[in-house]
Amino acid sequence: MRRNVLQEVVRVLKREERFVMMEHLPPRRTLVRLLHLIRIRVHDSKTVMSFSGSEERGLRRYFDRVETVMSRGQKTRALFGFKPVPAANQENQP
Repeated sequence: MRRNVLQEVVRVLKREERFVMMEHLPPRRTLVRLLHLIRIRVHDSKTVMSFSGSEERGLRRYFDRVETVMSRGQKTRALFGFKPVPAANQENQP
């Protein structure tokens, strides 16, 4: 489902537009991280575990360029995905 959603996002984005995704990073403190992992397991979120902290790599499959901006507290980051330029238009780019 996630793949279908990202393919649709790329399809509907217009040129020069960007997709923004917020990613909450796992806690740094050992006890808080353990509680965070327990919470995820209790909710049976295997898919959350599979891509938690690695969204940038996943977005690179769908977008030409991915930029990351960290929050001040370094707990959340915004990932910006820029729509790929069609192959025919790449030749006309400066």
